[in-house]
Amino acid sequence: MSTDNIKLAVLKPENMTIYEAMDLQALFSATLAAHKQIEVNLSDVVEIDCAGLQLMVSLKNDAIKQKKSMAFTAHSREVIELLDLFNMTQFFGDPVILGK
Repeated sequence: MSTDNIKLAVLKPENMTIYEAMDLQALFSATLAAHKQIEVNLSDVVEIDCAGLQLMVSLKNDAIKQKKSMAFTAHSREVIELLDLFNMTQFFGDPVILGK
């Protein structure tokens, strides 16, 4: 499948925990392979743990390696709290704007 015609994909996960990690990793990898730009809207995330944070880091690093654009947007309060806890906000470089 050519990625020339498929530009932006928007993903909107609800939970990003160890229980969803395998499914989210597969979704993130497939989406990154098929699109030039990815936006992950985090406004509906009500649960996130270290596995979710690792997925975010992995997706960001994979996008950089593949020279593709990706952004995390509309961060939920839970996501912001986790990013603050691990001092990771600057790593992602996305404007942190509270979603809902």
